[in-house]
Amino acid sequence: MASLLRCQALNRIIWRSRETYSGSCSSSCAAGTAAGEGYVFPDLTVACGKSEYVTKRGLLCLLNPSVIVEVLSPSTAMRDETAKLLAYTGIRSVREYLVVWSERSIVKLYFRRSADETWGVRLFDALTDVVELDSCQCRLTPGEIYAGVSLMVGESFPLLPD
Repeated sequence: MASLLRCQALNRIIWRSRETYSGSCSSSCAAGTAAGEGYVFPDLTVACGKSEYVTKRGLLCLLNPSVIVEVLSPSTAMRDETAKLLAYTGIRSVREYLVVWSERSIVKLYFRRSADETWGVRLFDALTDVVELDSCQCRLTPGEIYAGVSLMVGESFPLLPD
């Protein structure tokens, strides 16, 4: 299910962002981390304006992504929301990090505030919520991302004991 959702979400975001800005989208390259220490493999990167690449160990790495998208699966969720979150927020060009859950229709947007360069987070759990990716002038709803994808229904999130 995560791979179907990954394809669906990426296609919607690529389609929407290409409608409204000039830049590049890629689901096939790595993103270089801060200080050139390494690279990570997001599900989707969007660069606004001219893309800057470097080849590391034979891999094409985007140096200036503006938006990074990850579709969580049960096996990657912890890494995507911890180690990768830290790596992505350390890249100066990244303005938004969009996390799409594969088990529920929930989208989480981490965004860099321009005024003080701190990060904020918004959770979108209604299919009609509007997710705005300001850096690439893209607007889409969770309903568009999850269109045609069957998700688990009727199960609640486990609660922590008091």
